[in-house]
Amino acid sequence: MNYGDAQRLAAKIRRGRERAGSSELRDSDRAWLGEMMAVWASGYLEAACRDTLKRYAANGADQRVSRAVARRLDRLQNPRMDRLLSLVGEFDPDWKATLEDFSSGQVGESVNSIVGLRNSVAHGGPSAPSVATISQHFEHARRFPQKLAELCGLPAPESGE
Repeated sequence: MNYGDAQRLAAKIRRGRERAGSSELRDSDRAWLGEMMAVWASGYLEAACRDTLKRYAANGADQRVSRAVARRLDRLQNPRMDRLLSLVGEFDPDWKATLEDFSSGQVGESVNSIVGLRNSVAHGGPSAPSVATISQHFEHARRFPQKLAELCGLPAPESGE
């Protein structure tokens, strides 16, 4: 099992940042790109956390248990901090406490902002997030699945392993 979805979405975000810097890009296209990056960033968080925990379960559990855990994780949506911490707490209360401390500042705020912006875009909210705003939040928020992978003894989601 690899981090295919998370890696694919992180690559889209990188390409979006590069494209947003083009002077040839119209403002309306730049606004659309900001919206798409919000969706991709939220998808990245979802995929990276889900796949990290699936890998952890697959490495140490009976195949039936691993399959049941995978089905539970496949239902993860809108990965707000409260949901992520609750899910991690089902695996290990100490991990939850560690991640609560780790995400108590900018990391947690950025995770929640990304999910909130994604929901606003998906439900026709009034304003488009800027590429710069999404990029800044993504740089902070991506640290959460990296820390989760570290706690699970796994490579980080974007490592390619």
